[in-house]
Amino acid sequence: MRTLGCIVAAATLVVASGAQAQKVVNPDWLEKPSGADIAEHFPKLAQMLSIEGRALVACEVSAKGLLEKCSVVSEAPVGLGFGPAAQVLAKTFKMTPKTVDGKPVAGGEIRIPIRFTLPPAPPVTKLTAKSDVFGAPSAQALETARKIVQAQDLSSQGRVQFEVGMMPLMEAKWPGVEDKTRDDGIEALRAGFTKFWEAFETDLARTYASAFSEAELTDIAAFVTSPSGRAFTARQPEILRGMQASVAASLKAGSEAARTAFCAQHPCSAAPPPATP
Repeated sequence: MRTLGCIVAAATLVVASGAQAQKVVNPDWLEKPSGADIAEHFPKLAQMLSIEGRALVACEVSAKGLLEKCSVVSEAPVGLGFGPAAQVLAKTFKMTPKTVDGKPVAGGEIRIPIRFTLPPAPPVTKLTAKSDVFGAPSAQALETARKIVQAQDLSSQGRVQFEVGMMPLMEAKWPGVEDKTRDDGIEALRAGFTKFWEAFETDLARTYASAFSEAELTDIAAFVTSPSGRAFTARQPEILRGMQASVAASLKAGSEAARTAFCAQHPCSAAPPPATP
């Protein structure tokens, strides 16, 4: 499953024209949608579910070579918004105007198939259960490691963040997407999130079991399940936020000191640069 919300999909455009009578064939395109245009209009629910699609739109060609009165001929999959998205994208096309006696005239219909594709998924690097120090972890080491992961309760923290991210989607309205389809998509994302955490926690336990001896794992498990260990684990998000703020402040202090030291010897200002508006 690809990263949610947390991820902007690039798309590929494939353009061709119909070959039927009285239809524009072999168009001379002056303008086509850019990759940014397609990414912006890629149906949001389909993007979050990593579903690719296509649509066929039919348009009239104006005297200026613009596409007008576009309608959706077909879309697949149906109901995820690929048709309306292609209909909007059709407005960004421009072709060399048709001319009669050297003057541009309107006329002709063109059919444009548009394919929405996602970028290739990054290669998966599977966590290994083999350690150069301790060898393959034993069943006992894996069981102890699973207890450590369960005590950390990372999935509950992740679930809260996930549901906060889902809240704006629950009332979202997307062209060509019915409310039930949207709701089904949200439930599918929840199922995918659950599967993600199951796989992540399994691999995390395997990593712990590979990195520590059985004796070390036993000591760690005793700590994280103790009152002090549970308090430490529960406050990890707060600690990490504090560490991030501390790092940012420390980097700023270091940058200011370096600038002051340099400008003491060179013709420059030690004053910090103006804040970005």
